[in-house]
Amino acid sequence: MSYCELYARRVIAELEPLLRPQGGGRLALPVREPERDALWEISEARFSRVHELLEGADAALLAFGLCVAVHVYPETAVYLREHAHIGAVTVESAAQLLGGEGYAFAPDRLEESSRALGELLWTEGSPSPDYRAPLEADGRLIDWLGGGNRLPEALAGICRRFSPAEPLHPFFARPELPDRLIGELKRLAAAEEAGELAGGACIQITGGPGAGKRFLLQTAAARLGFGVLFADAERLMEPEEGPCASLLRLIRREAVLYGDALCFHGLVSADDERAPRRFLRCCLEPLGDLETPVFLCTDPGFALLPYTDRHTVRFDLPPCTRADRIALWQGFWEYYGLKAEGDFTRYAATYKTSPRDIGKAVRQLARLERAGEPVDAATVSGACYMALPRAVSGKIVQVPQGWTLDDLKLPEDQKRMLRHVCTHVLRRHQVYDEWGLESKYPYGKAVSVLFAGPPGTGKTMAANILASILGLALYRVDLSQVVDKYIGESEKRLEQVFATAEKSNVLLFFDEADSIFGKRSEVKEANDRFANIQVSYILQRIEDYDGVVLLATNLKKTSTRRSCAGCAMWWSSSFPARPSGRSSGGPACPKRRRQAEWTSATLPGGSSWRAAQSRISP
Repeated sequence: MSYCELYARRVIAELEPLLRPQGGGRLALPVREPERDALWEISEARFSRVHELLEGADAALLAFGLCVAVHVYPETAVYLREHAHIGAVTVESAAQLLGGEGYAFAPDRLEESSRALGELLWTEGSPSPDYRAPLEADGRLIDWLGGGNRLPEALAGICRRFSPAEPLHPFFARPELPDRLIGELKRLAAAEEAGELAGGACIQITGGPGAGKRFLLQTAAARLGFGVLFADAERLMEPEEGPCASLLRLIRREAVLYGDALCFHGLVSADDERAPRRFLRCCLEPLGDLETPVFLCTDPGFALLPYTDRHTVRFDLPPCTRADRIALWQGFWEYYGLKAEGDFTRYAATYKTSPRDIGKAVRQLARLERAGEPVDAATVSGACYMALPRAVSGKIVQVPQGWTLDDLKLPEDQKRMLRHVCTHVLRRHQVYDEWGLESKYPYGKAVSVLFAGPPGTGKTMAANILASILGLALYRVDLSQVVDKYIGESEKRLEQVFATAEKSNVLLFFDEADSIFGKRSEVKEANDRFANIQVSYILQRIEDYDGVVLLATNLKKTSTRRSCAGCAMWWSSSFPARPSGRSSGGPACPKRRRQAEWTSATLPGGSSWRAAQSRISP
């Protein structure tokens, strides 16, 4: 006999003396001995939780007990109908049964009991029924009372519960963030106890995709000892009319049963105010007040505060720096027990991955190592691209890789230029972070490379080799899908290209770049003005792009060079034509431009940038 059955028998045993004045007999139940199993103590604690929620209200407790008894022993319903003329359990019928024991029949008390029971028992219609509404204990409530933790089927794929007993890996990067969130929660709790908060608090945790918003909340919750019920707001908001009322009632009841905090995730920014208003109207406001704050995990552009009267606290997660990514790579590497030696600085400089993606990649590497696979640069690259979202877009096409620098027949000066590009990308942590140039050069750190030369001189091959050395996937921009005759459409499609490349951490290759990079000329006609706008936009977008952009042109004196002269860091390499009888020839005329601040910057120890450059260049 489980504790739930024992509780139902106790309710029936207490019911029989109440029905005796009305001629009620005994309810014959099978004789069974209580058996204390592993769930006995859990079930006992959960029944105590229900008594705490009902605040000891006699009518509410009896109505709850009768619903449990009817579900566990269906013959109880026949017994109530025959001996007490009760067709359905209600708060009013429970109060009538208690009337013989001196229960004070007060409608306001019954309404209060009905509201409390509306959190637990399934009722028809409103989640806050009156005291005449029929009550029923559904299978999920009985399972929870018996010690089960399985969420209702209606919430499958929408909700997930985090228990404070679940194991968590350490907070590898910026360990002060959980302490800051805990401090904010303690301040809110103190304000609530002092009566300074009304209507419940809302904490909005913002950050980019995979920044660790939910993990931060889990870490803080585990340290404070409370659980979190995560609900996917994107799935809830799929119907145009929003989630149904019964679904929200199930979510609220799960949070109430466990005493968990409720967290909505998957909220992204919108172009207008309709998305936050719709979320508030359809999801947040119908839930009412909870014992704990409501958390929202959103991207930085989701504006909630202007549209709600709730006390809202915004907690921003800044983007990961290279130092953070190094700490994450090293932390996950040790956490998953990889034996191979990892080049964490290189990984952090090459792959601009989020904490979630780094964790997935290292976990995949650990599986491969246990299977006997070597963990080398190619394996790390493959694991990273398995964790990253694929660059699925009809506007960019992946270019197969397989060549090495030895396969490229060019003069040594051009090859040295390619090595300089790789060095710049791989030594970013040393230059920007260790040498302190990040503060002097806060934006526009994109690396742009222009290849110029006749067809067949190796421009595409050089782009392929650069991607192979850096361990990045190479994607060629399909200009037929980007350039559009309508004004403004080309810029929109280019923005989609760069957005896809940033999410997938790929190397962009613009072949025949002179078709979209033109000379910005004087405005003599309307077309000149819009052409200048397009060129200016793409140059600005390249400057903002935190990655590597390769451009190729067949023209010797192309305006693309002059257009790119304003880029923050760019190289221009001329690919010599191939004279008859020679594999490669012609003088090498590489041009390398850098901003004046870099050239004149004084580095730690008094050395110049030129001297330091010679030390780090291969």
